[in-house]
Order: sequence, then structure tokens, then C-alpha cells
Amino acid sequence: MKLQSINEEHEVLIRRYVNFIKGVAYEATEDCEHGKFDDYNDILKNIIKYTNEFQEIIEHNNKTKEWVFMSPNLMLYSCMGFLTGIKNKYNDDKIDYLSEILFEKTIEVVERTSAIIENLEYEQSKKEKIELIKIKRNEHSN
Repeated sequence: MKLQSINEEHEVLIRRYVNFIKGVAYEATEDCEHGKFDDYNDILKNIIKYTNEFQEIIEHNNKTKEWVFMSPNLMLYSCMGFLTGIKNKYNDDKIDYLSEILFEKTIEVVERTSAIIENLEYEQSKKEKIELIKIKRNEHSN
């Protein structure tokens, strides 16, 4: 399923994060009944579909900052809920470990996403300033 993104760098980041999340779910379900991993994949597909559709709505309202953090946050919370649901006395250490690396990776993704947004805003601001300078030069030359 195609993930909406703000640029190529963001797309790679989110795609890797989705693969990471799938890896966490897969590892967590190794000892579970058949189909548990597929259950989480269904949840993940719904999150991607929801955030893609939401992105199309907010694109016209210039609320990209709100949307861009939805995917990692929803994936984190859904995976945490999933991990909690399959946790038992036999896998609690494994689930605790997976939860910890899930939080760490999500923080990394959010930080990198923030940096991407800051860079895009800087580039946009730079373009706007250049355009203003061009306009002023044209006004003075006329």
C-alpha cells in the first residue's frame, strides 16, 4: 500500500518505520496462535489508509504538520495495544523489550520528521525571500 509523504526522504523514513513495526509485530507473534501477525497487518493497513485519506483532506488546509506525525503516533499506539493484548507470563520479557525498542524507534522517526519539516520550511522561506528581492528589483528598475 502506498504511503503518502511530504517528500522522498520522508517516504523512505516512513516506509522503513512500517517495516520496523511489522518486524516488531512478527517477532512478538512468533509463539502465538496462527494468524496473529496477520491481525496486526490488517490494523496497520487501516492506519495507512486512514492517514492517506486524512492527508488528502488537510492538504488544502495547510495542516501538514498535524498530519505528518499521525502515522508514527497511530502505529506506535496500535502496536503497543497489540503487544499488550498478546502479553502473557511466558513472553512478558520479550514484549517489554519490544515495547522499549518501539518507543525508541518512534522517537527517532518523530525527530527525523521534525528535521525534514524544518528543512522544507527553511527552503520555502528562502524561495519566498528570493522572490521578494526579484519583485523589489523589478519595481526599482521600472
